[in-house]
Amino acid sequence: MDEAERCIQAGAFFAATAMCGRALEAICRHFSTKDTYLGAGLKELRDKGIIDARLFEWGEELRDQRNYAAHATDEDISGQDASDVLTFTYAIIDYVFLLTLKFDQFQKRKVARAKKMSEGKKVENK
Repeated sequence: MDEAERCIQAGAFFAATAMCGRALEAICRHFSTKDTYLGAGLKELRDKGIIDARLFEWGEELRDQRNYAAHATDEDISGQDASDVLTFTYAIIDYVFLLTLKFDQFQKRKVARAKKMSEGKKVENK
């Protein structure tokens, strides 16, 4: 993602988009998806519940843009499109890694508080 940001700053929008595609592939690899193709990897992430339907849709758009960037086509990638691809890629990363971790930690604290309150009531009732 650092390289994608540097590419955006340099006006290398095709390269930035390709780097974001690599980041999505890395997410698939991190979760050991069976297929090495990004499209199938994204489907597997959705099917496993790692990403939801909206993030899958974003991922599919990112995959399409990555394909335009990585293959000789007549498609153009504007600075705004490359910037959006970067933003959407960060959103998927944040959801998959940061927000999921934060929510899990929140849930653990909630359970611990409930357990502590329940134990306090048992002591109080004696």
